[in-house]
Amino acid sequence: MYRATALDVDESMAKWGCPPEMRDQVKAYREKLVNESYFATALKMPMTWQGVNGIMLAVSSPQSTAVSKENARIAAAGGIITEPEWLYYEVWWFAGLAFLNWAGILETKFQGHQLSMLLGDFIDGVCLQKGMADWKERYCRIGHGFYRQSLRELLVSLGIVTWAELTCGLSWRGYAALDVYLRVFAGGMAPPEEEAWYLLNTEYAPQHRQLYNPEYWYMCKFWQSFGQRPCIAEWFIHEPTALMRMAFGPTPELNVLRMAPCNPITQRRMLTVMNHLTGIRRELPMEHGDEVPKGKGRGRGGGRMMLGDAEVPTGKGRAMIKDKAGI
Repeated sequence: MYRATALDVDESMAKWGCPPEMRDQVKAYREKLVNESYFATALKMPMTWQGVNGIMLAVSSPQSTAVSKENARIAAAGGIITEPEWLYYEVWWFAGLAFLNWAGILETKFQGHQLSMLLGDFIDGVCLQKGMADWKERYCRIGHGFYRQSLRELLVSLGIVTWAELTCGLSWRGYAALDVYLRVFAGGMAPPEEEAWYLLNTEYAPQHRQLYNPEYWYMCKFWQSFGQRPCIAEWFIHEPTALMRMAFGPTPELNVLRMAPCNPITQRRMLTVMNHLTGIRRELPMEHGDEVPKGKGRGRGGGRMMLGDAEVPTGKGRAMIKDKAGI
């Protein structure tokens, strides 16, 4: 369990522009970044539903998180995933909302409300209308390839040719800030190799910010563009390769590890899966990504690491809450 030192707190306060009276808050936030970081995910899809144009928003939930962890174990054991976690995403509908209008999620005029069904139930009803009763057999059996490719093929088969995939986690770039990674997909085109990167919740001075967990990204109306970066939410299922053996050495878990991240493959991402599968926490040298506390040596460089993983999150919060913002 990481505990922030006085030096850690001093560095963060200077970097984030926090006043002296925020010392305890900064310490708690640094510790939260290291000890509790996880990702929330969402799909944003323009569509016509019940004769009305709008946006369907599917968001990760505690149930989908539990399923995702179990799927990681199934894949590692060489099995076939038959219940991808996105079947258990919660579904929200916004009538008339423009595709890239993020602030509008909180506006009552778009009548945002949670449907009584999960994403799998919603897709089942649409597929039955289209004569696709076997859709689960065709799109929910995942044993190799890109983990979400079957979902993308399913969306295109349902006539959804454009959608956005969103990943959100706590940020090291500012006190109480959130990192959002966003990819927009178009049917028939190869998946984008990099994600757009945004910082949320940075429009006010640190002492006036409310701390949101990643699943509450929708509460933030201000999105600050921060460039782009390699994808962190793209997974490939395959047998262990020589590259993976070189990365980890002769560990017993590698004999069954089949689910590894890609684009690019990194030690840090593969380690995330192994930690979840074995319950044993391992560490690797820091790599490019988000900043972590410096060590106690005499070096002048800052350590780097990935915050976590989008497909095997550890968060427990709901992605959306009905009574928030009156929607």
